[in-house]
Order: sequence, then C-alpha cells, then structure tokens
Amino acid sequence: SIQGKIINSSNSPVLYANVLLKNTSDSTLIKGEITDEDGKFSFEYIKYGSYLVSIRSIEFTDTTFYLNLVKETLDLGNVKLESELQSLNEVSVVAMKPMITMHADKMVVHVEGNPISQGNTAWELLSKLPGVTVMDGSIILRGKSGVNVFVNDKPIMLSGSDFENYLKSIHASQVKDIELITNPSAKYDAQGNSGIINIVLAKPSGAGLHGSVATGYGRGKGTNKAYLNLNLSHSGKKGDLIFSLSDNYYEAFNNLDVRKNFYLNDSLIGIVRNDNGMDLDNNSLTSRLGYDWYATPKTLVSFLVNGSFSSGSWDNRSHSLLSDGNDQLNNEILFSSQSKDAWLNYSGNTRIKHTIDTLGQSITADFDFAQFKTNSSNDFESIILNNAGIIIDTVIENGNQVGPLSIFSGKIDYSKPFKNGLSFESGLKSSYVKSDRDVSFYYDGDLNQLDSTKSNHFIYIENINAGYVNLSKSFKKLQTQIGLRLEHTLAKGNQVTYDVQFRREYIKLFPTLFLNYQFNEKHSLGLNAGRRINRPQYQQLNPFIRPIDATAWASGNPDLGPEFTYNVELTYSFKNRLFIQGAYKYTTDGIFTVLALDPVTQITLQKDDNVDVYSEYALVVLYNAPIKKWWHVNFNFTGYNSQFDGTLLGYYFKRSLPTFYSSLQNTFLLKGGFKIEQSYTYMHRHLYGTTLIKPMHSLSFGVKKDILKKKGSIALNIADVFWTNYPKGEVDFNGVEEFWSSQRDTRTIYIHFSYNFGKGKNVQIRREPGADDEKKRAN
Repeated sequence: SIQGKIINSSNSPVLYANVLLKNTSDSTLIKGEITDEDGKFSFEYIKYGSYLVSIRSIEFTDTTFYLNLVKETLDLGNVKLESELQSLNEVSVVAMKPMITMHADKMVVHVEGNPISQGNTAWELLSKLPGVTVMDGSIILRGKSGVNVFVNDKPIMLSGSDFENYLKSIHASQVKDIELITNPSAKYDAQGNSGIINIVLAKPSGAGLHGSVATGYGRGKGTNKAYLNLNLSHSGKKGDLIFSLSDNYYEAFNNLDVRKNFYLNDSLIGIVRNDNGMDLDNNSLTSRLGYDWYATPKTLVSFLVNGSFSSGSWDNRSHSLLSDGNDQLNNEILFSSQSKDAWLNYSGNTRIKHTIDTLGQSITADFDFAQFKTNSSNDFESIILNNAGIIIDTVIENGNQVGPLSIFSGKIDYSKPFKNGLSFESGLKSSYVKSDRDVSFYYDGDLNQLDSTKSNHFIYIENINAGYVNLSKSFKKLQTQIGLRLEHTLAKGNQVTYDVQFRREYIKLFPTLFLNYQFNEKHSLGLNAGRRINRPQYQQLNPFIRPIDATAWASGNPDLGPEFTYNVELTYSFKNRLFIQGAYKYTTDGIFTVLALDPVTQITLQKDDNVDVYSEYALVVLYNAPIKKWWHVNFNFTGYNSQFDGTLLGYYFKRSLPTFYSSLQNTFLLKGGFKIEQSYTYMHRHLYGTTLIKPMHSLSFGVKKDILKKKGSIALNIADVFWTNYPKGEVDFNGVEEFWSSQRDTRTIYIHFSYNFGKGKNVQIRREPGADDEKKRAN
C-alpha cells in the first residue's frame, strides 16, 4: 500500500484533491483516489515497482513525482502543494523523462517528445532501438530475426515490403513508447522466438473535443518526405471515442553494389558484378476509430476499426557483368523493372470486459477479423549483350500478383487476484488464417506465353488453438510468476500450379518463469526463463520466384519448419539507473536466409532454410541517469556471441562470432523551452546466418522548442549526419562468395510542427485486440 497526506503552505489539509497513480512507462492510469477531510489518501493492493504520482486540485499547482515501492507499506508523509492564487510569478515543475526505462519483463524506449525522433516513421525508429538492426525488410534483434512487431499490443499481419510500407505510414508524432519484451509471459502467444517489439501509440485525451495535429517535411539526398496526422477524442458519460487519420508521402532509394565469385572444387569458375539502383515512392492513408461503451458500471464493451490504403511504385535498374574464372567478360545484362502496387488493409475488434468484484476479478472476451488485399503489377526487361557489346537477346515479361489474406480470431481471458498477493490468470484462444497468393508472369504481355518458372498459385491455411495458465505471488521482497501455455497448430499448403500439397500438425508446451527479488530500495535481482516458437511468415512458405536483378532471384520455401527457442535472463538493477543483464538463448531449427547457386545459369537463389542449432550468450549494460537537473545521459552496451551449427540447404555450416552494440544519448533542457538531444550508435560486425554484416554507426542531432503557451512545438533533426548507417556484408557459403554494399536513404533532415488542443480528463481507450501472432506473419 501507498499512503500520504496532502497539505497546503499553512500545513492545513487539502480536501478532495485528485491523487493519480500512473505507470512510469506510458503514464497510463493505474488507480485514482480523492483525499478525505483530513487530506489523507491511500492506495491498496499495489504491486512492487516504480510509479508516477500526480496530485491535482483546483486551487493549487499540479505536482508530479516518481516513487519506488519496495516494501509492504510506503508512507509518503506530508506532501505540500503550492497555491496558484498566491503565486506572483509563473511556477514550472520540470522533470526530464529518461530515454529508456527498464522493467522486470521489458525495456521501454520513450519516444514522445524526443527531438531526434521527430519526423521519422515507425520503420526508421526501429533501427534506433538498442541492439536492433533493420536489413532487407527484416527486423534483427542481437543478430537474430523472429521478432514480432506489435502496434498497441496488436501484431502486424504483414511481411516483406507490405510490412515495411505499413510501418512507414506511422509517424514518430503518433508514437509514445516502444517496448522491447525479450521473454513474454504465457499470456502472450508463443510466436516470436526473439520476443516482441510493441509500438505504443500516443492517446489523445479530454472531455469534449480534444486532440492533436502534427505535420512535417523531410529531405534526403534527392528524396522528399511529408506527412500530416490528426488525432481526436471525445469523452462522455456513456463512453469514450477516439479517431485518428494519417497521410504520409515517402520517397527513398537503395544503391546496391554486389560482386559474386563462384567456385567449383575450390576453383574459381565465374564472376558476377552487379550495380543496382532502386527508387521508390509510397503514399499511405491510415485511419483508426474506437469506442468504449460503459454498458454497466462493471461492463465495458469496446469497438475498434482500423483501415489503411497504400499505393506506390518501384523503379529498379541494374547493370551486370558476367565473367569467367579468368575474369574475361562473357556477357553483359541491362535489367530494369517497374512495379506499381496497391494495398488495402482493414480490421475490426470487439471486446467485452466484465469486472466481477472490487478486488479486480474479471473476464474478458475478444473477437477479431482482418482482411489484407494486395495487387501488384510488374514489368521486367533484360537486354543481353555479348563481350563485344552487341545485343544478342531481349527478354520482356509482365506480371501481376494478387493475394487476399483473411484472419479470424477469438479468445477469452479470466483474471482472479487475491488479498494475500496471489493472482491467477487463464485463457483460451483460437485463430484461423487463410492466405491465397496468385502470381502470374507472361512473356511480352502475351497471356498465351506463361512463364512457368516464376508463376505460381499458393494457398496456405493455418489453425492455432491455445490455452494458458499464469500464477503469480508477491511476498515482502520477492515477486514470482509461473506460467504454462499449450498450442495446437494445424497447417495446410497447396501449390495449385504444381498440384503439390503439405500438411503439418503438432502440439507444443511453452513454460515461463519470472522471479524478482528487491533487496532494498537500491538493489534488485530478476530472473526470467521461457520457451518460444517462431513459425515462418506466410510469404516465406510461398515458393513463387521474385526477381531481384538479372542474376539473383528470391524464393519462399514450403519445406521451412518452425524454430524453437529457450531463453534465460538474469538482471541486476541499482537505483533503477544501472542495469546489468546476462542472457542465454538456445534455438533448434533456426530460420536463416541463405544463397544457393545454379552452376549452369549462374543464377543465385535467395531463400530461407532451417539450421540445426543456433545459440547465443549476451551481456547487456544500461546506465540511465541525470548528470545535472538539465542534463540526462543514457548509455547502452550489448555484447553477444552467436554460434551456428548444422545443415543449410544440404551443406554443413558451423560458425561463431562475438560482437557488440553500443549507444550514447545526451539530453539537455535549456531555458526558453528548448530541448536538445544528441545520439550516437555503433553496431560492430556480426553474423546473420551465413552473412557477415560489417560495422555500422550513426550520429544524429535534434532540437525542439515549445511554443503557443506549451500547447505546440517545433523540432528540427538531422539523422545519420555522416551517412554511415547503411549495411555492408559478405557471404562465403556453398561455393559462393558475395561482397555487397547497400547505400540507402538514411541521412535525412526533418522539420516538424505539432499542436495539442482541448482540456479535460484523460481518455484511456484500451487497445489490445485478440488476434496475436498470426498478424505479424501475413502474406
């Protein structure tokens, strides 16, 4: 429990003041109390941990402070409020929110108000997270994919370019926090062996009309980026309404240089040099409408509808030189492709939550539906020349791919807390997914000349049924939680074009354990362990061919199986400022992207396969503290060693490499409402399957100024000042050496404006729909 007494400057009690207990990570309300006739208040049955307390009264200045509950009863004593009526000058209570906050089960990166983040998209924000690398549409955490990305606890159902485009439609101005959950509890879907990255969107609040508007413009090297966001809310006696609308225009480029050496029995038999350039533009319109209806004092009925429409074009061109083992030119290929894409995505969720008693016993039911539609038209042209520069062949192809994906999900959760600190949770869930992707390519646009090597019609159906139990108990200094989740998976695939089917069915258990011991107010130690699964994305299973350039194709693998991971983490905390974590991860059948060579055509095929064993040791050091009242430092160091051992595409592969990631951020609060931030990140060379990624680093600056009586702000930031944060790598596997550099649109400058309007109480619309892991793996 937490208790205290509110007094004024004359030491008299302040009656009927609002005392709000909030979550430190996102400022969401946990409990609220009103002081009695003696100015006293009390919060009962509060879990141990850090909290934010806000005190509000009509005659006094709002007061906000942090506290740490480490014993059964915390008495705050007298809390004095300053009277606004007696103030001759303006009084400001200024607190600098730390960039990163560590919790027992997650790391929270606070984005809202961060000058460096302004103007970026959610896709760009991911690359700024500790230990996270973004490469070729994949999110890699500590050198490993298998990360589930959520938005407001709702998994994203897309993959590949669709996934990337969706995140580019979300702007930093809409994002409040980003949570890194490396070992989720049994309540979460077991999908995602590297854990969860949850993007928490900012919530407009206020009685009556209340909200915010944000707009900005960004400029890269010859690229333009612009956006406009509107968030509205209304709070009434019977319910709360929220609405958001976002429009985003985005241009980018990717200049990829590749050299491949092909070997046969250690003899060099061929060399391919590729100079590739790609320009893209995308325009996205997304909207969100939600309503919480207070049907009865104990029953809440919630509705949520999301919609997104995107259109874009890709212009890809490459110049390839094909030489023999003596580096004598054989052929030259000029390759170009144009693609026009359109995506229409919409989803709906209904939730019914009934609170049974005042202790918090509740039952919650969720029903979800989502539909994702893709339509892409593609034109390819290859001009083949001999070593004398004479055209010997021209190949023109036109293609179209369409593919609806439908998801249905339902779940029910029960929670029962007890007075003695014991809490029980259980639930059931069932989901059904159908992906129907039809890809057709024709020579010269002639419908009678089907290219069967690239065309395919693939239908994938998946049904997952799950149940879980969680039991937690709080003692004086020890918090414990143990959970068990059971999942039954039934998957069916049908390659209609080749009349090939497969069926997989399995039942797996996923245990979790969490322990946290609070020695005193300064020192604590936490342990968590669990088992996870990473099922392939739907597009990874689809065997259709996707041309990258004239000498490289990408393909899915219908034989790809799920990977299973055991995670163990031990975390020490000192004053909630210094965190030291040791972690171990053991994965069987790990999924990685590899290269296969056709020695006759010298075409490189990029596809995913399972490696027998992947293991990782990691050490994380995080320091997050103020140096001065106006200066805050956040330092992160993550060192880890990755080891691979097994067979990939029929070839034995064993390799290990230690590496590290480090970041340093300085935040300065200056007079006049100015906030300045500097950020530097460094990612050392590291392994991603068979690929060795070279070091990357980035320096960024941002400045923000409060305007319009602190209701608005303007910000200016420069990302990747020296243009060094793009990937470079090399591959040595299966008779192929590849050296590549992918120079991207990472150096940008943004100017940003935002304005908040309206007054009133906070509107805390819940947003945790029930369709979980399947929404990450769409397409």
